[in-house]
Amino acid sequence: MSQSLSHATFIARRSDDRGFSDDESIEAHHTLSYGSYHDPRFLQFGSLRAFNEASMALHSGFPAHSHRDVELITYLLDGGLIVRHHQGHLEAMSKGDAQLLTAGTGTTHEVRSEHPTELAKLLQAWVVPWKKDLPPARVRITTFEASKRLGF
Repeated sequence: MSQSLSHATFIARRSDDRGFSDDESIEAHHTLSYGSYHDPRFLQFGSLRAFNEASMALHSGFPAHSHRDVELITYLLDGGLIVRHHQGHLEAMSKGDAQLLTAGTGTTHEVRSEHPTELAKLLQAWVVPWKKDLPPARVRITTFEASKRLGF
């Protein structure tokens, strides 16, 4: 049985209507205000703070940067990423992989496109956590293309 969402207003946004940013090595489309893209009509949707689709040039990425009190969900559509966490953990992501990161009390990481021939294309959502000051945590979900075709 479904419940009515009378308190929520849904607005369809076509791909061409989303915000866009390009810093020479990373192109991104933003569904909600993010970084240099600002639209007061699209600041946040419930707990969803950002929803971005990005393409990263070969061997480019985000230098070491910190997050606090946010949940990051990253799904890799194409290419490969290397994520270096400040705790010394190195993580390689491939097409179809996802990473769930709870920044909590604070975490620092670096993200680089490391596939030898393909741009890294990804979706990323930023979600406001249910509680502040959670302990930092991460979970990687690896999927295999053949498994997706068979179903889970």
